Parts: sequence; C-alpha cells; structure tokens
Amino acid sequence: MGAATAPPTVTVTIPVFNRHDVVRRALASVRLQEFPDYEVIVVDDGSEPPLGADSGPGSGMRLLRHRRNRGAAAARNTAVAAARGRYVAFLDSDDEWLPAKLARQVAVMEGADATVAGCFTGFFYRRNRDCPGSVRRPLNASDWHRHFLAGCRYGPGSTLLVRRAVFAEVGPFDEELPRLEDWDWLLRASSRYRFAALEEPLAVVHRGGRPKTAAVRAAVAKIRARHLPGIDDSAGRRLLDSTLDLELAAASWWNREVPSALGQVLRASVKHPSNVLGHIRRRFGSR
Repeated sequence: MGAATAPPTVTVTIPVFNRHDVVRRALASVRLQEFPDYEVIVVDDGSEPPLGADSGPGSGMRLLRHRRNRGAAAARNTAVAAARGRYVAFLDSDDEWLPAKLARQVAVMEGADATVAGCFTGFFYRRNRDCPGSVRRPLNASDWHRHFLAGCRYGPGSTLLVRRAVFAEVGPFDEELPRLEDWDWLLRASSRYRFAALEEPLAVVHRGGRPKTAAVRAAVAKIRARHLPGIDDSAGRRLLDSTLDLELAAASWWNREVPSALGQVLRASVKHPSNVLGHIRRRFGSR
C-alpha cells in the first residue's frame, strides 16, 4: 500500500443547483489561485439534469451529489463533513475569485491565534455582467457579534475562509433555514470567536435571483426566535430586531410588495433609526 496523502491546507467548497452555465467560471477561478495546496469539493444539490463531467469539477476535484434539492445550508454541510483541509473556503457557483485570494487569507490565518475563526475579503459586487462592479470592503470590528447584529454584507458565501475545527463547536449551517443561513451561522460563531478582514477586493460576487418573500419571512422568524432572547442588552435586541425587519423589507421590495416593504422599514425605524440610515447608506451609497 502506498503512503497516505497528506491533507491539504484548504478545502474549497462549491454548492451547485442548476447553474451548469456558470459553475465553470467559478472552478476556473479556483484553478488560477496562487496558493496551490487545496482540494475542491463540489456538491451537486439535486440539479436537473445532474451536473456532468463536462461541466463538473474535473480532474483532482470531488463531486458529491444530493438525490434531491436540499438547499445551500445542506450542500455546504455535506462539503464541510467531507473536507480534509485545515481551513474551509466557500465559493458560490455563480461567483469567482481573484488569483491572490487564498494566499492572502491563509497568510492572515496562519498569523492569527485560535480565537480568530476566519477571514473575510473585500469583493466586487456586479449587478450584471457588463458593469465593472462596486467595491464592498469589510471592516475589522472590535465586537464582531454586535457588528453582525446589524446584518452581514460581506458575501460570506464567496469571501469567507474559516478554520474547519470551528464547526465542531459552533455546529453546522441550519438546514431548516430557507434563507440567511450564513448570517445565522455567523451570529452563532461570533458569540464565541473573532474574525479578520482584508479590505482588498479578492472575489467577484454576481447578483443572484430575487429571494422569495415567504422564504425570507420564515428565516427571519426563526432567527428572531433563536437569537433575540440571548442578547443581554436592550440596544442590541433592538438592533437585531430592526435588521430582521429590514431583511424582510428588502425581500418585499424586490418582489414589488411596496406597502409591505414600507411598513417593515417604518417598524425598523421605530426600533433603531440609526440602523436604518446605515443600511440605506450601504445599499445606495457611492461605495
């Protein structure tokens, strides 16, 4: 028997559901990484037709399949459970990385202590293929949990690299959440760990489809029930509560449910006016 292969430093995870036309672009951006010590796990989350060899991961990459569509949380959990790397890097199938991304993040994490769970990068946000994209830059927060009470605009599905061991303590993504599962996980993780952030844009996040209001409403209700009771101070509770209203307002707006959207914004404004102003600046500001 030959010697066992040493585990890679990074496991790259890519969940795919019916995105045969764009997953090649995501995979190509992984192959261009300047950091070579990685493995790739692609999880086909019940695509119809199934992801095939012509559009699948290719040589040296693993393709795992769900027999039915179970959602992004389940696909990521399947990949994390199969991962061998010390770090797990997430990449949505319709997004892409710049070549220096993994190298920069691993360098940050190798220099950080065990209280730092992971590292975000900045990213270009593209509303369509013809625009260059606006730059979104994460901030290094002094209190990451309170920072995430105001939401997460860091594109964690394509910018986050995290220590795999953190999942043993924080737990997996909640597969019962139809939306916002990454934000829910970050709220749990940030109550125990810190994060690092690189402002440099090292990923390209392409705008996805409009979320269904019912799915966002169900996710908001569960996150509200899970996280609000554990927040000690009233200001923090109002902050998270208003952010959840704004998430539902955004979904209502995208689905042209204007009265509902305006009502949610009004409720959020009563609970935490400055949070509403902050969201407006982030969504519609020049940056």
